[in-house]
Amino acid sequence: MARGFAGEPALSEKSRPAHEREENCVRAPCPRVRTVVIGSSGDFDKLRAVNFIRRLAGPFFVLAGAMHFVIPKTYRRIMPPYVPAHMAMVYASGVAEMAGGAGLMVRAQRRRAGWWLIATLLAVFPANVHMALHADEFPQVPGGQRALWARLPLQGVFFAWVLSAMRRPDSDR
Repeated sequence: MARGFAGEPALSEKSRPAHEREENCVRAPCPRVRTVVIGSSGDFDKLRAVNFIRRLAGPFFVLAGAMHFVIPKTYRRIMPPYVPAHMAMVYASGVAEMAGGAGLMVRAQRRRAGWWLIATLLAVFPANVHMALHADEFPQVPGGQRALWARLPLQGVFFAWVLSAMRRPDSDR
């Protein structure tokens, strides 16, 4: 059996729509028109994957903020000594992350919540720098000093993720 475009069974000339028949063309052969069905395109699947990853930002930050209440001593240990009221700051940063993450999940609050999370990420960045500069105080971190320094550019990935999530180009915009 002859195969047509993209492996489809070839249609006989008479079973083709009139606009596709070569007999109706001034110049032969007529260009074939291909219809793309939404969902079958690789680009569409890629867009769906990107939107899915963007949608994960909100729940991720809600969970990350909740961890400040589950294991607060871990977060207190990474506080730089110059930051006052360590436990209050641990809880405040946890609340800030949870509020920002929840806001990313609400269309009307997405942009405000995104900026809130970026401010929160900036506020907690000194703790990441403190850990990298004082790696000897954190021997339990897998990968040691290299991993602690690698965390710093990872914060840029979080910034980009939040920026992407707050201006999601999908149907609920």
